[in-house]
Amino acid sequence: PRQPIPPQTDLERQIAELWREVLWLDRPVGRDEGFRLLGGHSLLAVRMLGDLEQRLGRSLPAAALTCLGSVAELAGAIQRDAAEPAPPPPLSGVDAEALKKLHAYTSVWAGERPFPGALLVGRNLGGERTPLFWCLQNQNELKQLARYLGDDQPVYGMRSAHQVMAKTPENIDGLAAYYASEIARTSPTGALFLGGNCQAAVIAFHIARHLRAGGREVALLILHEKIVPHPYDGRIALTFGRDSDRNPWLTSDDPRAELAAYYDDFTIDLVSGSHGQFFVEPNILDLTATIRQKRDAVPALLSGARNA
Repeated sequence: PRQPIPPQTDLERQIAELWREVLWLDRPVGRDEGFRLLGGHSLLAVRMLGDLEQRLGRSLPAAALTCLGSVAELAGAIQRDAAEPAPPPPLSGVDAEALKKLHAYTSVWAGERPFPGALLVGRNLGGERTPLFWCLQNQNELKQLARYLGDDQPVYGMRSAHQVMAKTPENIDGLAAYYASEIARTSPTGALFLGGNCQAAVIAFHIARHLRAGGREVALLILHEKIVPHPYDGRIALTFGRDSDRNPWLTSDDPRAELAAYYDDFTIDLVSGSHGQFFVEPNILDLTATIRQKRDAVPALLSGARNA
């Protein structure tokens, strides 16, 4: 097999040695080797980036936190930040440490960032449909959504607040506002397509609220396995697992009548699976088929309506 290329700078050597320690490797790490391909995952990335900041004695920039490709790429991002004046940070109600954790958790997610330092991670970006912005828990959920929705459907994943911050209303609202600003920057015009699953659906709901308050059209909001008991007069598609303990028919004879107290324009559908099992086969096929069906019923989201 091809031998890894040795690190060429002091910074590359520091990063390579730290990766070797964190990943429990019994050999040196080359400058061309990637953290994820060496076995790194989100939890290890959070630990590694924290240790790297301690060794360097400085905070890492967002662009570096989202650049966990190879040793050389991470070193290059850190060096560019040191050489260039930092842009002003975006106005945000999210604590700086929480943002750093979100960047670290998503640093190993496969996909493309719409701009340097973004938290959004995109897949299927060659597709022509209006992008789907979906709030979720991990990169496997993003991978499965993108795979089964099809190459023509761009999908941007946004990570939930799990293990990042206390799930207070203030924190959820601040994170939703932050994601709304990234979505507006990524898709500056046209109708928007949003969704989220489980607790992340609460964030998606408030993202939609912030975007609509800013004058944007949210053509469709999909909430999977979650009812958010706040008024919303836009179009909502609610989905629940047929075998899930969140299935609203388990606790109500007429959930539609109860939900009409909050939502003006909504549908409720049941899909295959129990709670926590929707992103595995075969359940993911039913979930994504339902997402496509709901999408295709909205004229503003028809194929060719992409505005990103």
